[in-house]
Amino acid sequence: MTAGGFYLAIMTICVIAGLAIWLGLWGTRDKNLALSTTPQQRRRSIFHAVFLSLYLFPAAIYFFYDRFEQDGTWHQTIVRDEPVVEFKIIFVILTGALFLFSGVASYLYAITRLTYFATTTKAPYLVVVLAPYLIAAITIMASAAGLMTIDNIDLIKNFYSTLNIVWAFSLAFVCFQVFSNFKNLYQYS
Repeated sequence: MTAGGFYLAIMTICVIAGLAIWLGLWGTRDKNLALSTTPQQRRRSIFHAVFLSLYLFPAAIYFFYDRFEQDGTWHQTIVRDEPVVEFKIIFVILTGALFLFSGVASYLYAITRLTYFATTTKAPYLVVVLAPYLIAAITIMASAAGLMTIDNIDLIKNFYSTLNIVWAFSLAFVCFQVFSNFKNLYQYS
């Protein structure tokens, strides 16, 4: 199986499993969050922290992978025959699938199970979940439109840097919201 076929198979499995889990999260949501008890909210907050941790793991991998592999030497033809390269490709594909699944799952879990996230603003959480896909979509559209030229490279780098900074601040804000929610739930126990 080629790397492209492997990627397509993994992403297809991930999307099907993700849709099943996302629909399950949406279908089994608590329709009256105001009546949930503090122990229920505590348990749900811990589950949410697990979902968010599953999101932060591939996010960290992509962040460091992007910073340390910018020269692209690992995938050149000369180095292509090393077994490490195959591991890197598989590792990136699997973390990309985990990134997709866990980001949307943590968002859906937060807005359907936690009173704190159901009543507050969700814009930073949406930025956290959608920014990586926005970067990929803009890259594909810019390539298709012929804008990925050497003349536009500074503009593209500045745009990506700005989007990464917005994503990082949104992620910090969401983590702050999670810790604030934990503090409120455990303050009177």
